[in-house]
Amino acid sequence: MITMANKIILSTDIGSDIDDALALHIAMRHPEIDLLGVYTTNGDMELRAKIAKTMVDLSGHQTIVATGEADALQGHPTAYSTGSEKDAIRPEYKDKSLSDLEIVEDGVGDLVSRLKSDNPIIASIAPLTNVARAIEVEPSLDTPETKVYIMGGRLNNPEHNFRHDVEAARQVLGSNLDLVVLSGDLCGKYRRPLEDFETLESPSGHYIQEMLGHWNTYNTWRGFVMSGASVDYPRMSGQGARFPKYFTNLIDILNDPSFVKDHPEEYALAFASFIGVLEANKDRPFFSEISKKVEEQMPKEVAVHDTYIIYAITHPDKLKTQKANLAVGPNGEMSIGKGNKHTLVTDLDFEHFKGFLGEYLR
Repeated sequence: MITMANKIILSTDIGSDIDDALALHIAMRHPEIDLLGVYTTNGDMELRAKIAKTMVDLSGHQTIVATGEADALQGHPTAYSTGSEKDAIRPEYKDKSLSDLEIVEDGVGDLVSRLKSDNPIIASIAPLTNVARAIEVEPSLDTPETKVYIMGGRLNNPEHNFRHDVEAARQVLGSNLDLVVLSGDLCGKYRRPLEDFETLESPSGHYIQEMLGHWNTYNTWRGFVMSGASVDYPRMSGQGARFPKYFTNLIDILNDPSFVKDHPEEYALAFASFIGVLEANKDRPFFSEISKKVEEQMPKEVAVHDTYIIYAITHPDKLKTQKANLAVGPNGEMSIGKGNKHTLVTDLDFEHFKGFLGEYLR
């Protein structure tokens, strides 16, 4: 177990998936973690930073929030976004500038300063752009004295964090940093039922519940589209006339695969409106039938990949590891070679991890 003397900084693409927020929530509450800073990366830095800042403020934590690198080192692929991140911004944060919110805008510069002064552990639960930039700006940090825990990589297959900045992953794996890697293969083994999040009671926990609602809507309509599902409504013998025009327009949008491809944010709004109509008319037979079709696409579980990093840092005795030389392919796929350059976590005590996670879902 680590002690309070150990300091942690978090590099995150918080806002798109719920596990980043949950990892931050745990890190702020864990008695053995001294969280020095939260550094956003990959995409709209203002949105991600405001989400992180909201969580920090709600928790009463004093850690700084900073905007890191928005774009991949080589500018490709484009940053990941669901389009629903903006829904998580509360009104009191929406129109304020980053400086008004005391969010540091030179994230990499601040990251470098903190690494030099405090030598904290880097917990990376996002594309590795911030880490790669930091050692590029300050080469003296490229040493085994700098320890990085990475949630990323998947054996022989692309994984989100490596795929969204392949060059950064390649540079970090090729560096002299002390790397501990938890792959997507390992972190994807355990998911939490949606209802488990209903027990969150703290202010930051309630904020996670808000974000989970937006995440659930996004993933429901995404599943709706990818499944090829469609919604039919009566058109014959004038039956369609009993449905308001705005509702039939919504159905036409939902049934248009080109619309979701070309206008994902507008599609998400249409889907949210559609769900609202179903809720308001749930006792009417036709709407009830559509609701069942939609419910089939609703996520039942939530991936918690990023929380494994906090668990690994605080419970090294519960991990099984092997030494290896890791490499990343052109599409973000990870390969394992002989050597002792990196530490790869191959297994952990899942029963203990479940209890650990359950403790922070209360």
